[in-house]
Formats: sequence, C-alpha cells, structure tokens
Amino acid sequence: MLCSALLTAYVAERPLGNILSDEQIARNLKKAVRLYCGYATLRNAPSEFEKAQADAIAAGLEPADFPTFGQGIHTPVDTTNTFTGEQDFDLTPSEYAIIRPLFDLYCELENAMGMEASRSLGIEQYGRATSEIQAEITQQEELLPKRAFYQAVVTV
Repeated sequence: MLCSALLTAYVAERPLGNILSDEQIARNLKKAVRLYCGYATLRNAPSEFEKAQADAIAAGLEPADFPTFGQGIHTPVDTTNTFTGEQDFDLTPSEYAIIRPLFDLYCELENAMGMEASRSLGIEQYGRATSEIQAEITQQEELLPKRAFYQAVVTV
C-alpha cells in the first residue's frame, strides 16, 4: 500500500486526543521508514545494487556478490518528510507490520511532548509520559534490525 494512502487512512482514523498536524504525522512515518531502510531495502523500491543484480540476471550474466564502490545498497529515501513521486513507497503488508509500531510510537511521543508543553497553559495532560514512550521507542529500535533481517533459505 502506498505511504500516502497509509497516511490518509491514519489521519482519517486518528487516535482520540491526537493533536498532531498532518505534516507531523507524515514526518513520523518517513522517520520510521527511513530507519527501517537502514536495515532492509523495501521490496518495491530496490537499491542500486539490487537493480544491477537484477539487470545482470536478466542479461544472463552472473550477478555481483558485492556492490561496487559508491553503489547504493539501501532504498533511496531522501531527507524530505513528504511522500510524493518516487518517495511515495509501496509498502508490502510485511514491511508495514514492522514499521507501524515504531510509527505509532513516534506519533505518540510527539503528541505527548505537545501535551507536556501545554501544561503551563493550564491544560491537564492525559496519556503516557514522554519518558515511558521514549523507553518503548528505544526497545523497538533495538528490535528493528532483527525483525527486518531476511536471508533466503539455501539448501546444499
């Protein structure tokens, strides 16, 4: 499913009490996707190296085992916080299942920070404290490499 469609669905069913703007929510999804792409490439957005391997196989050649110097090995995610054009990635359900918990936590953290900042205006805070959410984010980020890892099964 396209990231823009996932964002539209998330905003339409925004959790109760969420004070984030659409742009803040998009930034959090992009942040989670960017972190995931540090450990695995997106199936529908292959890296330069994966494209070169596919081209070699299509030409009947032996694909390279290692990338050449300077050849990208990660999904090309830019530094913007938008999902337009080639940056509107088509996530598989498996990829989104790994990315979604971290995305939810990033949104919850930013929402909690806004609520804590509004405390001086007399608004009573609800939900978890930022320290609790940050601890869970740290745990999820530590588990991400293990969840994103994939190695094809090879029999001898």
